[in-house]
Amino acid sequence: LFWKKSGPLDLAFGGRRGRRGRFAAAACAPILTAADPALSAMVDPAPGDGGAKATGEPPAKRARTGDDGPSPTPGAGPNPGLGPKPDPDPEAGAGTSATPPPAPDTSPSPAPTSTVNPSPAPSSRGVSPQPGASAAPEPGAAAPAEEKLWSKIVTNDGLDENLITLVHLKGIFSKQLPKMPRRYIVRLVFDRKHYSIALFKGNRVVGGICYRPVFEQGIAEIAFCAITATEQVKGLGTRMMNELKNHVKTEGIRYFLTYADNYAIGYFKKQGFSKTVSMPRERWYGYIKDYDGGTLMECYIHPTIDYMAVVSMVEAQKAFILERIQERSLAHIEYQGLAKKPEDGDEKAAGAGAPLPASERVENPLDIPGVREAGWTLETIGGGVDVAARRRDSERDRSGLQSTLKDLLQRVKSHDTVDIFAEPVDVVSYPDYLEVNPDPVDLRTIGERLVEKPPYYRSREMLLADLMRMVENCKRFNPEGHDFHMAAIKMGDHILNVFNR
Repeated sequence: LFWKKSGPLDLAFGGRRGRRGRFAAAACAPILTAADPALSAMVDPAPGDGGAKATGEPPAKRARTGDDGPSPTPGAGPNPGLGPKPDPDPEAGAGTSATPPPAPDTSPSPAPTSTVNPSPAPSSRGVSPQPGASAAPEPGAAAPAEEKLWSKIVTNDGLDENLITLVHLKGIFSKQLPKMPRRYIVRLVFDRKHYSIALFKGNRVVGGICYRPVFEQGIAEIAFCAITATEQVKGLGTRMMNELKNHVKTEGIRYFLTYADNYAIGYFKKQGFSKTVSMPRERWYGYIKDYDGGTLMECYIHPTIDYMAVVSMVEAQKAFILERIQERSLAHIEYQGLAKKPEDGDEKAAGAGAPLPASERVENPLDIPGVREAGWTLETIGGGVDVAARRRDSERDRSGLQSTLKDLLQRVKSHDTVDIFAEPVDVVSYPDYLEVNPDPVDLRTIGERLVEKPPYYRSREMLLADLMRMVENCKRFNPEGHDFHMAAIKMGDHILNVFNR
């Protein structure tokens, strides 16, 4: 009777009708049956096996964990709920992780029977859908008032209210993480070692993060993280993570760990996670499961930071810096510009057709209003020398330098060991050469750089550096006593003699 009357119960416990399933049904059927109207809006009742075949599409952001690790039952007592807080509306986040050990149920799932506000299907990439707006209301329905966001920490403590919330979270994780087997999600969400933060909008659960704390190690592993499809791209993922950080730091948790797939790495980086695990290995190894196909990421939780105030804190720091820059900068001061020289046919210009009087002409650039006040000097702007003349002198200097460098290279090539360095090393014949010398160079390459426009070499020192690197590469790849190693020593001495001559 229970199995026929309470579809959500069948879904929540994976459709197992064995001894464990009957025990769970007897324990929770009154709770879930009473809450059936509310559950139908969040969970697709799927009688039978309760599992949907994995779509084969990669999920956007999902994390997985095990429930049989060495973590003891936490003794921190019940976790208080987090009260409502203003939404800073940071960037959005979604679900997380690597492929879990249990294989997904391949039996087809029957069509959902829920008709009240069904959850949207995942996108074609397997990523949690991120529509720009909520689903259109039914005809004649009044526009809903803006609902307050709030959150609380829940676990499987036997309370009716928390069990119903966990079932809602299970439905969101199943929808937004389609590649994650439903039975695996149920096992972790309802495991007593796991806790979840549930984000509410009004009286609706719109997202959550499931995690497993290891209190004696001061770490916690994130299992699942997801926001319902109609509430994404609104900053709720970041808000939810920040509220969780504020909560766990009061319980002595200093690090988050999670295995993230390629679609989740970007989200976790925005939340402060890094691919570099800075903790000593003995602090976390053995307390979380190691899975293939995921990237282990870590986030340090600073005990003195209010993560819900990060946005306002950064804005205050930015305003402070801009204020200090304004005190030192003169960029906001405007000066009167030079008189405009009239153009032919410009009737609007004062005195059109007449040249500027000698008294208004500027010979010294420092006499232009604002130039001297900005800190310019004759040395920095060219010493008053004609700009075209300076450009011609610069081009003449560059041309002379390139001729000098070409002459130096020709003298270097006059050595009897030149054939060894004339062409690039054949990396097909010597595949390990680039591992030993990641920056190869040879005489032909140097000659090509000498004729590049604009010039590659700006000084004698740059050319000497390339030639000596060519010699060092040869000595590094060939052991001492080898003919090429000895030839490189001779070539190096020859190059120094040419440049010191």
